[in-house]
Amino acid sequence: MQTKSFLFVPSIKQERFIKALRSGANHIIIDLEDTVNASQKQEGRDNILNFAMSHNDCFFVRINDSQSPFFDADIALLLELQKIHRLSGIVLPKSQSIKDFDVLQKYFENITILPIIETVLGLENLDSIAKLPCVKLLSFGALDMALDIGLQEGKGKDFMLNYIRSQIVLKSMKYKLLAPINGVYPDIKNEQGLKEDMEFAASIGFGGSLCIHPSQIEIIHKSFSPSQEQIKWAEEIISLSKNTKEIIFNYNGTMVDLPVIKKAENILANR
Repeated sequence: MQTKSFLFVPSIKQERFIKALRSGANHIIIDLEDTVNASQKQEGRDNILNFAMSHNDCFFVRINDSQSPFFDADIALLLELQKIHRLSGIVLPKSQSIKDFDVLQKYFENITILPIIETVLGLENLDSIAKLPCVKLLSFGALDMALDIGLQEGKGKDFMLNYIRSQIVLKSMKYKLLAPINGVYPDIKNEQGLKEDMEFAASIGFGGSLCIHPSQIEIIHKSFSPSQEQIKWAEEIISLSKNTKEIIFNYNGTMVDLPVIKKAENILANR
């Protein structure tokens, strides 16, 4: 499953669904939570179901969190989508404990559930969440996490959020999940800022990112993909490893051993 980009689209903007699906994003997430007012939740659900009944495309849905008064109605919608095979996965915001997953595991056994870790309690219970069979990868909600902690703008905020990012990466590796998904970059017009944020996330082990606008997709894909130079290097390393009986060999003056070969394999797998 390609996981470099997950594009949010508000459920109350049905006219944007097709555009989002054709945007080049690996997945779209039709949102029932943060982009939808309480008075418009049912309109959003109706839009999703109407679209699903008239199109063959599959998509993720971000529902409201398990403590929300809207949760039960969201589950009813997901069951309808599952019946007609339109549901790619479920995005669960404010994932804080395994109890949040009880209903989802009961009714959606074969559906990918993407938790958003965006509260202190979710971080505290990250081990138990990451061990759930329904969880294939984790995502990070930096904006809500900063709000939950009460972070102020500055280097301290960046330090804290990057510490949390590192925990999500390490737990993903510990429980053999797919590489985690970075949080959204909210400044749509700041391409340089987006590039720097995505490249940093990729450098510490994230595999993709949530995003809020189609214009962000190209930069995200490039940031989480190996360069042509890296691909060429990896191909040469793999070729040499297949044509030598030695466990350790020399490549342009640099020692190559098993960890280097595995790095090359990972680069080629992530093309």
